[in-house]
Amino acid sequence: MILSLALRYSFSPVSHHRRRSVRIMLTAALSMAIFITVISIMDYLQGERIGRIRDVRSFDIVIEGSFREDAETMFPDADVFVYAEKEALAEGRAVVIRYIGDDYNGGVSMLRGDSAGLVVPYQLMSLSEDGTISVTMLSERRGGLVLPSSEKIPITGVYTTSLGSDFDSSHIFMPLSAAPEDASFMTAVKGADPDMADALRSSGYDCRSWMESENVLYSAFMTEKAMMVVVLSFLFLILLVSLNGSVRIFYQSRSRERAELILLGLGRRRTAAAFILSFMIVLLSAFILSVVLSYAAIWISERYLSSLMFRAVSLSFPWSAMIVSSAVIAAVALMIAIQKECRESRKDIMEVLGER
Repeated sequence: MILSLALRYSFSPVSHHRRRSVRIMLTAALSMAIFITVISIMDYLQGERIGRIRDVRSFDIVIEGSFREDAETMFPDADVFVYAEKEALAEGRAVVIRYIGDDYNGGVSMLRGDSAGLVVPYQLMSLSEDGTISVTMLSERRGGLVLPSSEKIPITGVYTTSLGSDFDSSHIFMPLSAAPEDASFMTAVKGADPDMADALRSSGYDCRSWMESENVLYSAFMTEKAMMVVVLSFLFLILLVSLNGSVRIFYQSRSRERAELILLGLGRRRTAAAFILSFMIVLLSAFILSVVLSYAAIWISERYLSSLMFRAVSLSFPWSAMIVSSAVIAAVALMIAIQKECRESRKDIMEVLGER
């Protein structure tokens, strides 16, 4: 009985309230779809930037020293390789020389040549007139003196990475076999949980996770994420305010029918339950529609971002945000509906029926 009445006052054309119910449903569904799509895009943009940093510059875990065999034993499913770094000047510009082997997997795309010689970005390539780069490094001489030494090194390749000038303008590559003894050798682990760095330190290894290597940048990412949550919270509050108005319109448009049902002997409690359930059915329909609209919006956003970035973009559906936000909206809507029902119950039935 109560369910049939709730369905009648939700979308049934018999009650003459279908248009209002549809408007309430569309308003809530569109608001939810916008909310979910924004979360999906923001998560992708932040995750994509973090992914590029972990892939090119800092890696998941970096162990000081050459411990390839130990790392492969501890992380059998991860990608492990050894590289070295040394600061230098290249044509008067401060750079980091990264010495790499054939197994290096640091997200470097060789546009020309290979890693057998000096591989530089286009910024340094344009400074070379004879195909060589003047590289100056500090090296330890006899007696413990540290003096600068310069040499002309031929350019054998040009590279690019997904980080662009942020990384490319400050790094050049040379083969690992050419690394001097005073270079800093490191073992990179890609595909491992960064939190494992604490366990490695407790085992005596000097290591750091990508979050520790990029401490300033990681803090900026976390601040950005917090600000995103704040901004989206305002959007969510607007949705809740709109929901309050929807409940008010829902009850105002059905106050006469409510009084008639009570007068016919249905009882105030059963009438209240029927109308609360009726609004929750409208809201449930809005949730279902919001999932469909969100999928459509995310699909369109993927195509647009792919054409904008000239690469395939894959947005994930934030189900956790969808479930949590839907639960909060449903709980708030239920409380508002109960509050409205309590107000309606205090009205005199004959006065309500006498209103036009």
